[in-house]
Amino acid sequence: MFALLASSALAVVLTPTSGGSFTDADGAVWSLNSAGDVIKNGQAVPGGSGTSALTQTTWAQDSATGGWYYWNGLDPSPVQATTFADDFNSLSLYNWRNPSAGGTWRPASWYSPNDDGYAVNQGWMVNPFNPATPYTSLYTAANGVARLGIQNNVDCGSACENQPYLGSQLLTQSFAQLYGYFEARIATPQVAGTGFAFWLMSASTWPPEIDIVEIVTTSTSSPAIAAQTVWDVTTSSIAGQCYSYETFPNYNATQFHTYGVDWTSATVTFYIDRIARCSFPTPTGYTAPMFPILSSQQGGDWSGPIPSGATLGPMQVDYVKVWASKPF
Repeated sequence: MFALLASSALAVVLTPTSGGSFTDADGAVWSLNSAGDVIKNGQAVPGGSGTSALTQTTWAQDSATGGWYYWNGLDPSPVQATTFADDFNSLSLYNWRNPSAGGTWRPASWYSPNDDGYAVNQGWMVNPFNPATPYTSLYTAANGVARLGIQNNVDCGSACENQPYLGSQLLTQSFAQLYGYFEARIATPQVAGTGFAFWLMSASTWPPEIDIVEIVTTSTSSPAIAAQTVWDVTTSSIAGQCYSYETFPNYNATQFHTYGVDWTSATVTFYIDRIARCSFPTPTGYTAPMFPILSSQQGGDWSGPIPSGATLGPMQVDYVKVWASKPF
């Protein structure tokens, strides 16, 4: 199927055999012929490189009018640009000991920009730039996917407060935003006792907190649960929460899914695979910018302990992207 969007921002869906047409607001008549060419006023419109629109892998443009048309529904329109995007072709980490080098993400520094790691649940969140915890293998990227690891603490000892597990965490070094659509594409293992998360925090106080997704496995006999939660500022308790077993019966955390939240002044709406799963009124006090965080760790009391001998694997993150408003 071919989705066509003309310069007036009106849309029509045509198939090569439909013979249908669409008249734009400027009077131009658009259609699609059996060869897959986009036709405007009876003439084939060249693609972005001058070839048939059907042969373009993602997009083609009518340069004469500035109108866009798309193949397979892919939409590269610049109308809704991202305010933040990381496709993880590499992993850009900020080292507070060498700030002039810059970096997109701060590792394990939730409490302070100068953290050297911290304890949470039954684990130690590792800052690999701490000379006492140089576990760089917990933070890697390859083939456009970041991998945030969790592993047994074999030799860290007192530098990690003798916690039994080592975890990883990333938060944006300088980016934060008030309202908008925040999204990540993630796959995780389903290992009992583990917890993985994509969430938002304020730099000033806690709460507010929006857990775009927490992926928790509570036992080896049950699949992982995806929980989506918004916290109340006044009571420091949950203001709204939904679970994948309620909203997504066939959910499988080991497959890549997009997890998103549309945060406005009125509502907080959670998405999995860009399908709205639940929505809640925005609690009082959500008036400051928030920043994205990615975490891999032991899941605390919620998940229970990690079984002895369990094979631990990383959370995989294909991308993190943010828009000023929901882009679809």
